[in-house]
Amino acid sequence: MAQVSSQAELRTALEALDSFIQVTADFSISAQISIQYAVTIESYAGGSPAVLTKDNSYSSYMFRITDGGSLTVRNIILDGNGAAHPQADEANRSLIYVTGGTLKLLSGSILRNNNSYLEGGGVYVNSNSSYYNAFLMTDDARITGCASRTKGGGIMIASGNQGDSYSIAGAAFIGGNTASDGGGVYVRSYAQGTGGTLTIAEQVQITDNTASGTGGGLNFSGYRNGGSAAATLTLTGSAAVSLNKAVNGAGVYFYSANDGDRFTLSGNAAVTQNTASQNGGGCYMTAQGAGAQFIMTSASLTDNTAGTGGGLYLLTDSGGSVSVTQGLISGNHAAGGASGTGGGMWIRNQSPDAGLLTSFTNITMSRNEAEAHGGGMALYAGGSPFSFEVAGGTVSENQSAKDG
Repeated sequence: MAQVSSQAELRTALEALDSFIQVTADFSISAQISIQYAVTIESYAGGSPAVLTKDNSYSSYMFRITDGGSLTVRNIILDGNGAAHPQADEANRSLIYVTGGTLKLLSGSILRNNNSYLEGGGVYVNSNSSYYNAFLMTDDARITGCASRTKGGGIMIASGNQGDSYSIAGAAFIGGNTASDGGGVYVRSYAQGTGGTLTIAEQVQITDNTASGTGGGLNFSGYRNGGSAAATLTLTGSAAVSLNKAVNGAGVYFYSANDGDRFTLSGNAAVTQNTASQNGGGCYMTAQGAGAQFIMTSASLTDNTAGTGGGLYLLTDSGGSVSVTQGLISGNHAAGGASGTGGGMWIRNQSPDAGLLTSFTNITMSRNEAEAHGGGMALYAGGSPFSFEVAGGTVSENQSAKDG
């Protein structure tokens, strides 16, 4: 074990390959710290979390994990000193960059106040053909007040290897971040053949993030050109996506292009009080070239607002399935005036031949509003086969200014 109180001492400990490093004082970082082996960095036991701050003169990555290295951060605050590094500065980068390695953000770790000119305001995980990437954020780890000019205000994950693994769990908090797409989190495959799996579980909160484009809380997709492995996004446990803002998909934006791509809400997961200026206040799902798969079991879409599709907006050109079991869809609002359709859900299949199956079992759909059509739900079949099944549940107190 090594104890350090300066950047120079931290570098010395890493050069000696110490596997456990305790930080005993606050200090600034003025040059990139490379991690190429397995190391844990945490504050001195019993003390307040140490704060490592980007120096006024330094704008790039604070830590860079490569060549199979692994960094575990516990009870440490990494501060990007955003006031000294305005977002327009082209030299600005993430706090932590991972390209072929592992990052674990554990109890007491806080990434905050960082501006990145490129992807990943807080963390940027970039694909590597030689090494797998792994990312775990759990316990009460936080990413807050970070910004990306492009994608992933809090976290950007560019998947490129089938062995990559990503997980957000515990009481992790991702809030108050901004980006063009994926205000809180942005995950996408950039390699043919690679899909990707992200599970957000337990008491995770993704809240109060903003995207100027798509996915205020979360933007997720596999390989967008199709013909690739399936990508799956799961929100489960008591995970909550709330109070996020975007143009489309304020809570969650999901882009499906491969057979087997799937978006699942389960357990007590909640998507609530998100606001989209156009479509999909709670969730926006678009499926192009492959059937949509949306599954909701015992979860809730509540009090979300959009122009169209207050709770859910789903548009597919290839059919697919929507299955809701014991779900709560309540208090959502399609506020687009004459085009404000589908207060609770807006679902359209544009395929001329691939059918869409919609199935609802023991649901509660209540108090949703549309300023045009479909207070609770608006369904559009197009010219393809369409199946709408309801078995049990309650549909009540929904309102629309026109039809449905």
